[in-house]
Amino acid sequence: MDVDPWVLADALTRSGIDGIALDHMERAAYGYAQQYPVIPPGVLWPSVSGQITRLNDVLAHPQPQQVHRRVAVLLGVLTGVAGHLLLDLNRHDDACRYFDVAGSAAREAESPDLAAWVLAVHSLGPFFKGDHRAAVELLVRADREGTASSPRRRAWISALLARATAALGDTQAGLKALDDAHHHTQAISDPPTGTDFFDAARLDGMAGTTHLLLRRTEHAAPLLRSALERRAATDVKGRALLALDLAECHLHDNEPDEAARVAISALDWADKTMVDPILTRAEAIRVHVIRSTGSANTRGLDARLQEATRD
Repeated sequence: MDVDPWVLADALTRSGIDGIALDHMERAAYGYAQQYPVIPPGVLWPSVSGQITRLNDVLAHPQPQQVHRRVAVLLGVLTGVAGHLLLDLNRHDDACRYFDVAGSAAREAESPDLAAWVLAVHSLGPFFKGDHRAAVELLVRADREGTASSPRRRAWISALLARATAALGDTQAGLKALDDAHHHTQAISDPPTGTDFFDAARLDGMAGTTHLLLRRTEHAAPLLRSALERRAATDVKGRALLALDLAECHLHDNEPDEAARVAISALDWADKTMVDPILTRAEAIRVHVIRSTGSANTRGLDARLQEATRD
């Protein structure tokens, strides 16, 4: 089994931590964030938790201020990623504890940008659990913390806020936040890096979901299809969630058979990278199909859900 370079570099300076080891650890940590779409949370967890354990050891000893700040930022990223993985594993209480640590690390590092990212990722838990008001509260805080963040970060937070406010039924606030997201996206000039990954294809997806939640399916469906065409094939989790939103569009258009077919495709895409938000969303589509046409039209979806749950 391959050994991560950060482990080797760190072993050479085990009595403390030097710049080379930190460089390797930072590359690994941001790599974990980028690998999230294609790796099951249970597979990624050991690597993330291993780095968190090592950083905890480092923080137990005095370090130069510059090193201490780098370690605090790195710990904030890793505990934020850990919180996200725990949300995917339906361990929301544990996730909240990691997000609390991530927020503390952001304050210790004096990094409002990191704090904004942590709050935005934290909002995904209550959003997918249906507590949209709590999601909005977290995102309003993220937006406030991120006033000096990059246009990518600000666009992502605004898009998340648009989706969450739309879920509350607030059309005006949802469309206003969506306009803000488009405005920030137009200002993007630097390539994506680290946890700052948002792009126009993701904005199409968020916009489609926002319009769907506002029952504007004539706007939602084309945006969702565009997002699915433009999102990388490796982003299987994101594509699966978009497809499930598209399935709901078919339900609104009185096409339950097509909705079930698209939902099955979404589960197929997720396959071994299945996470709780995808299962929860697919089960909601199943309930809607049953309400529309009865349980006879969900047999294929039922079988695929049973298989995904068993795996």
